[in-house]
Amino acid sequence: MNKKAQSEVIAVLLILLVSVSAVYTTYNWALPKIERSQDASRIRTMQKIFQEFNRNFQEVLHEGTGSQRVIEFNFEKGNIVIDAEQDTLTYTMNTILERVPQEEMGLKSSTIEGGLQILLDVGVDVDLKIKGGLESLVLDPRSYTLIMQNTGGKEITITRGLELTGAVQKRVIYGIIFFNSELETPGDTPVYDENEEMPIVGARVTITDTSQQVIAVTKTNSLGEFAAELEVGKQ
Repeated sequence: MNKKAQSEVIAVLLILLVSVSAVYTTYNWALPKIERSQDASRIRTMQKIFQEFNRNFQEVLHEGTGSQRVIEFNFEKGNIVIDAEQDTLTYTMNTILERVPQEEMGLKSSTIEGGLQILLDVGVDVDLKIKGGLESLVLDPRSYTLIMQNTGGKEITITRGLELTGAVQKRVIYGIIFFNSELETPGDTPVYDENEEMPIVGARVTITDTSQQVIAVTKTNSLGEFAAELEVGKQ
């Protein structure tokens, strides 16, 4: 190989080395920023979930015994502990963030070793219970459906999704109640469009069986949503 060819090979190797070094440097510089951005987004999402919990706790509490709500949510990092002894919900996440991006009313945030923690304390108003008499419930990252029910006085009981109580299967039905629009079709059939109609807030929802016996009573929340736990059959 002549000197000219050797010089060209060396030049190419130097260019490759500089390019790889630049990519590596950029990656090491950008990765923490990406992680911070993703974790900040996760924190904001959890703050919204906890605020939804708090709003539903207050609504179920003030609507009285039998009132129910369904909360569906998911998360991908950290864990949630529902503590029936302390009447708290705590979210803990390992992160390089040094503080919560933005404080939210009603939530307490703190820095722990290697991460952050968000606390919702409902003990002033609510006596929190977990179905089955558990002292605490630990939720790992995934999707969840939780039912909260006013079981008397200040007592709010949390249940996870579908459960079996003895030989009776329990299911939860839920939906949204809208105002009907004008009667526009032959036969005076009510017509409504959920994209155009306003939801009804605080509406009393009575559920009956085929013999018209009342089996559940609840109310719509501030978004027009309702939920009720029903016995759907014997095993």
